[in-house]
Amino acid sequence: MQAIFKGKTAVVTGGSSGIGRATAVLLKRMGATVMVGDRQKPAASDGLLYAPCDVAEVADLEGLLHGAVDKMGHVDLWVNNAGLEIETSWKPFGKKAMDPANRAKLVNLINVNMLAMIDGTRIAVHYMKEAGRGGTVLNVASLAAFVPMPQAPVYSATKVCVSGLEQRLPQPSPSSIYVHINLLAECAQ
Repeated sequence: MQAIFKGKTAVVTGGSSGIGRATAVLLKRMGATVMVGDRQKPAASDGLLYAPCDVAEVADLEGLLHGAVDKMGHVDLWVNNAGLEIETSWKPFGKKAMDPANRAKLVNLINVNMLAMIDGTRIAVHYMKEAGRGGTVLNVASLAAFVPMPQAPVYSATKVCVSGLEQRLPQPSPSSIYVHINLLAECAQ
């Protein structure tokens, strides 16, 4: 495999399992130094750096960035991958009242899938501009942003937010430090 990311650094949120883990491992194989931020430590390190991070907490995202800069020197790529999928998120609809447990699950889903992605993008873009290096932010969405999922409308709405934010962020002026913000719509099999 070509080392096209040799000398580059990356941070992947939600990188201890699933698509985030696969992304982190692939970036490492392609030459990048990679830090994974997740609530759970990966089962195997595979040469990845790890920092505990609950993306729903802004202080944890900021700590992840500062820890990555301390250990890697800088951050070239920030991947907002962490996300939740709650299969039963549609159940509260059609009821007069939502029980507190379901409401808490929905609030957590929105915090992780929407607000954490917004905060992660803001924190990474600010750092990349201030450091004067530029960089890339990759926001991982889902096909649920584009294909109706009536069984999970709230989850789908959070992924529409990811897509919508990426499309509506202002483009930098030619004289500014350029930070690419990209969207990846995944479909787990």
